[in-house]
Amino acid sequence: PESIMLQAVSGEDVKARQDRKILTPWLKYQWEAYRTILDTLKMNSKLQEVYHETARHAFSFCRREKRQNELRRLSDSLRMHRTPKYSHHNPVDLTSVETRALYRDTRFQQLEAASELKMWQEAFDTITDIKKDGFDDQST
Repeated sequence: PESIMLQAVSGEDVKARQDRKILTPWLKYQWEAYRTILDTLKMNSKLQEVYHETARHAFSFCRREKRQNELRRLSDSLRMHRTPKYSHHNPVDLTSVETRALYRDTRFQQLEAASELKMWQEAFDTITDIKKDGFDDQST
């Protein structure tokens, strides 16, 4: 009887309510974990591979869970990590071949995620970032 009344009042069944009650906090926790790891590792040159691997996992999370807002926030964070505000504190050599390859691969994962979620403005912004960073240059 309780489930029938709940469905009549709220329009959702017990399973949907339980999923929302359990799944939402878990998704928030996972997203916050990705964000915290990226913020912590953004200026550590020795762990830049871990930084990029975490970013790729975060893109997979956004794709798998269809999280457009999180993808937008993640993309903005990655852009912010490359701004001049952080560059004078950043020991990561952005001119090395290895670093450029990591950033290029991460950007292309970002582009794939934005395209899959049909976030065309984000995909366009990512292409602009790739062009600005010179990753389309075949000589590197």
